[in-house]
Amino acid sequence: MDARRLEVEWLDELPAEDPRARRSRADLRRVNAIMGNARIVAGALGGTPQSIVDLGAGDGAFALRLARALPAPPSHVTLVDRQRIVSEETLRGFESLGTQVAIAQHDAFDWLERSDDDSGFVAARFQTAAGEVRID
Repeated sequence: MDARRLEVEWLDELPAEDPRARRSRADLRRVNAIMGNARIVAGALGGTPQSIVDLGAGDGAFALRLARALPAPPSHVTLVDRQRIVSEETLRGFESLGTQVAIAQHDAFDWLERSDDDSGFVAARFQTAAGEVRID
């Protein structure tokens, strides 16, 4: 069996304003909405964690949808991504829920090694070699 290689995600290499990156992020938002991923994760949690960490958060849209889908919004969300691309609109969305947001511009693995965060839930969506998306 061939060994798997971990490679940098394409979106991490493109400038945030690149039209291809913008289209790709829009596609991800649509796929997550169509599949109901935030609703599925919220249901699986069975309640509201006090805080959430979203690894590979991108623009933060999934974490905001998740916070809105929970029975009550979390008090704190940390968005971890290599690029700082969270929009003011997304930040206002969290603010309207009363959720404090921290943005950490780091590689997810580096952040995990350094962080002393003890969040109730960590969402991680990584593209695997087989092309599937995992939510843990």
